[in-house]
Amino acid sequence: MNKIVTSLTLVLLAVLLVGPSLTHAQSSHILLGSTNRGDLVEIDLAAGTVQLIGNAPSPGGWTDLAMDPAGNLYAVSRWRSEPNSVCFGVFSAGKCAHLYRLDPNTGAVLEHIGDLQAAAVSDIDFAGSGILYGSRYVDTLPQDDGGLVTIDPADANITVPPNIRFGSLMENGGLAVHPLTGDLWAIESSFAIFTGASVTNIFKVDPSTGLAIPPVVPLGIFGQPADFTGFDGLEILPDGRFIATTNFQPRILIEIKPDPMPESGLAETMVIRLTFDPAILGQTLNGLTSPTAAQITVAIDIKPGSDPNGVNPTNNGLIPVAVLGSMDFDASLVNPTTVLFGLNTASPAHNGHIEDVNSDGFLDILFHFRTIDTGIACGDMLAGLSGATAAGDGFAGTDAIMTTGCN
Repeated sequence: MNKIVTSLTLVLLAVLLVGPSLTHAQSSHILLGSTNRGDLVEIDLAAGTVQLIGNAPSPGGWTDLAMDPAGNLYAVSRWRSEPNSVCFGVFSAGKCAHLYRLDPNTGAVLEHIGDLQAAAVSDIDFAGSGILYGSRYVDTLPQDDGGLVTIDPADANITVPPNIRFGSLMENGGLAVHPLTGDLWAIESSFAIFTGASVTNIFKVDPSTGLAIPPVVPLGIFGQPADFTGFDGLEILPDGRFIATTNFQPRILIEIKPDPMPESGLAETMVIRLTFDPAILGQTLNGLTSPTAAQITVAIDIKPGSDPNGVNPTNNGLIPVAVLGSMDFDASLVNPTTVLFGLNTASPAHNGHIEDVNSDGFLDILFHFRTIDTGIACGDMLAGLSGATAAGDGFAGTDAIMTTGCN
């Protein structure tokens, strides 16, 4: 989407171009991305490459992508002019966003589903249940704070429940459903045209109200608050990592750890530098989505030998979690550096022990996680683990828990 960029964006751009790259362990993972020209691209995070799949000309390109649980790929177009349109706004007068279905193998348009009525929808993502969420770009009225909508992928009809809004947001910079927990996350990345203020935060969203669920955590770049409007899209990978696109530097992605760092209170961000196919050189990445087939569902066992799996969220100890092997999954091939557990995507305290935890004849791998790092809270009934194999295949699994020590 077109966004107003503050002068600080230029400063951060210079830092990103000459500053050091932050390195971290990455598993091979393939993403689909969209550009402002209408390209569909394949992004290999391990190799840092962006390759063109195909191009379907659209007015201003695709602002976001989403793949449903069945593998159907949907795209939202930038606004296009429509005669006698009901769409309105400061920037989008007479223009509507449109919903399309694309061929994930060629990028070609399979179906123009329809316009998204009077909602300037910019970001979309599917929940595991098949619900398609969207966020509205805010440029209509000063009192319009934007909001969360649900979209019928069959006909592009939107539903805006009464009073459902993103709180005080002036623009949403990304929307994604966590594949393990089902939580809805958003990036608030905006320049408030009516107040002159700019904000960049990340937080969970209550889908029943559209309001932010605390904490609302400011994003930072190289330890400094990211006070600019450059975040354009958000995707949460099957292995639990948060990846965002930017429009202030088209040749990078940003990995986000949404927990506030103790020293600064900012969410930690790390740069993933990209090498573009010359055919798409100069284009800006807008949307991201994970191919449905990229994730393997595995069995995990939290606190092996316990039933129920009691977890005290305030305990300072460790939680054992086993990734169980089977005839279809070789747990001994798990890459320990990719393993994450719980809502806060905690890393394991060690590299794991290979053993047959449940005595079924298949090797398992047992990890331990610091309870306070997991984000498990009183009342939680499920916890998830994700990671990737040495070959780069993403996997995920969940197990039931019962929280203890809660009032």
